Amino acid sequence: MAGDYQEAKATCHHEAGHIICGITRGVPIKRVSIAPACGKGKAGEATYAEVGDDFDMLVCTLGGSIAEERFTGRPNEYGAFGDRESVKRLLAKRYGRETKDADLDAPIVAAAKVEAAKIVTTRWVEIEALAARLIEKFEIEETEIRAIVGRAATDRITNQIAKLEKLT
Repeated sequence: MAGDYQEAKATCHHEAGHIICGITRGVPIKRVSIAPACGKGKAGEATYAEVGDDFDMLVCTLGGSIAEERFTGRPNEYGAFGDRESVKRLLAKRYGRETKDADLDAPIVAAAKVEAAKIVTTRWVEIEALAARLIEKFEIEETEIRAIVGRAATDRITNQIAKLEKLT
């Protein structure tokens, strides 16, 4: 049972990573959910109100796995399968052709991973706050997401200011 709870928390961090990357990149968000709320045999789902440009969507897609890996300390190949397929679809749309696994090493994917990793690192407090609420509620709509993220961002900035004040 403890393993299931840890897996659920990892899924929450994964989905929160998608959402925080979306917010940061300006992609309109709609909701985030984890099983059983998302259904369709998925462990979780981040839903956007509309799709951003290809690069922004790559960042959003890759942000989930990066956040989950930061939380667990290990990559999640199983849970990232759907994300990998999403990346391939985005690349197919961008290049106008079917993509292969080798395309996952394209420079645009590497750049999106770097951007997603920066977002996950700098906005970890917001990811943690969203994941904590998601484990309790299973599904969160945009208004509540923005409230949670806003409070966490305010706390993060307040802590940064306090650290700077100690240096002066």
